[in-house]
Amino acid sequence: MKTPTRRISKIQPETFFPETVRTVALAAPAGPVEPETLSRTVDFLRSMHLNILPAKSVSGKKGASHLSGSAGERAADLNSFIRNPSVDLILCLRGGFGSVHLLEEIDWETLRTRRLPIAGYSDITALHMAMLSKKAGIPLTARMAATLEKDLRNPFTARSLRRVFSLAFTKNKTRCPFRAVARLTPIVSGNETVSAPIVCANLTVLASLCGTLFLPSMKNRILILEDIAEPVRKLDRALTQLQMNGVFRDCAAVIFANFKKCSPAEEIKPLAERLAAENSIPVYSGLAFGHCARSLSFLCGEDAILSGGVLKVRFPECRLSDAGAPGGRRIRPFF
Repeated sequence: MKTPTRRISKIQPETFFPETVRTVALAAPAGPVEPETLSRTVDFLRSMHLNILPAKSVSGKKGASHLSGSAGERAADLNSFIRNPSVDLILCLRGGFGSVHLLEEIDWETLRTRRLPIAGYSDITALHMAMLSKKAGIPLTARMAATLEKDLRNPFTARSLRRVFSLAFTKNKTRCPFRAVARLTPIVSGNETVSAPIVCANLTVLASLCGTLFLPSMKNRILILEDIAEPVRKLDRALTQLQMNGVFRDCAAVIFANFKKCSPAEEIKPLAERLAAENSIPVYSGLAFGHCARSLSFLCGEDAILSGGVLKVRFPECRLSDAGAPGGRRIRPFF
């Protein structure tokens, strides 16, 4: 994606979240978090004058060092946050692997009633896809809590994060104007303007949900894919699995975002070209989203417009003390 021509101003941490967000829960549904990292994250978020509730199961389980705790412990933490009426927002601390273990244990009914935002990406794709499938909560494809302090130092990333958190707590989203956030490279472009909801996913995690009740329909959706540290054969396997399950058949468009430490772009491009040919849909690359320092964030299911390779999303009023108050200033577009 080309660098925006407009200078991006720095965002002050104390104005980052909407004022309606008072209590933030820190969940670890997948991999473990070092105690020092958790302590630093809690301190940083408390500096924003927030009440912070860390998960009990965070630092790992003996015999399963890749997990923050047993499936039961992790599910109990997440459900305690979902059922706590004082919690306004759940931030996932990190990804890794393990979110899929919790899908059959989550209190979907309460989450459906509360419409609670849950933010994260990468392995958190499993939670987000289940949320879409169950029509429960608000899935925010956003940066991890453990890296938030560093991420907010990048104005591009910070502004996109703030847009998403503001949008999540905006009641009448249809009144928010569309603004451009990316100019994409066409692999196979369509002639018509695409207007459809966005769904963001980690490619290999998305493929792992095939054949389950937690994979939502991608019909008339703009599907954004990212991944990290996967060789081309594994990316091919995941795309083929999704293709054979009909996931791409009715997509409005597919965007290949950041594939950090994966095979070279010249090896991934033929996979995208094949996907476009097999499904007769527009396919793009070059979106700054995923495991990269300069990354956009999205609300899964939010409206978007894709026209001429330019991606537009809604920008809410951005005086975070009151998203709809007179005199509130809008977030500036990225171009």
